[in-house]
Amino acid sequence: MRLPALLAVTAALALPAGAAAKEVTALDVCGTDGCTRISDRATLRGFEEGSELAEAAPAGRHRAYLLRVRIRDEAGKVQVGWTSLWLPKAGVMALDDGQPGATFMPVGPALERALRRAARGHTARAARRYAAPPPPVARVTEVVPAPPTARAADSDPSGPPALAWTGLATVVLLAAGVWRARRS
Repeated sequence: MRLPALLAVTAALALPAGAAAKEVTALDVCGTDGCTRISDRATLRGFEEGSELAEAAPAGRHRAYLLRVRIRDEAGKVQVGWTSLWLPKAGVMALDDGQPGATFMPVGPALERALRRAARGHTARAARRYAAPPPPVARVTEVVPAPPTARAADSDPSGPPALAWTGLATVVLLAAGVWRARRS
């Protein structure tokens, strides 16, 4: 469920502003004692372009800053679109969609520099462990019976229809041979 949601957010951000009807207008980097807003278009583009997933959840305990993503909606009103966490020591963002665990995305160098500048002077949130989402569990929701099998005569290549065609071919060849022998 996480990957489709992440891909939907990434696809919406990758579309031109007119096509998506929403655009990222600012990014608030928040510590426990306040926030700093990033509204530089180049930095925001770097944030929007981040779409690959980290290979694993970061090990150990990590301090984090809250990232509030501000978007302009269809009516032109700016509002908080979603929040995520930036773990500076691990170099990743943690996307938490309310499910157990989180999805992690690496932070590019230019975006990381901008986030570090914005975080200066703010205290990071308390360190905690972050976990990757558990692997999906397969569930059987519907059992579909197998289609009925074909008749044995239709599916068996050595059955009566195959023997009939072989016999007919033999009779035709013998008749042709007899006819030719009589002509000569």
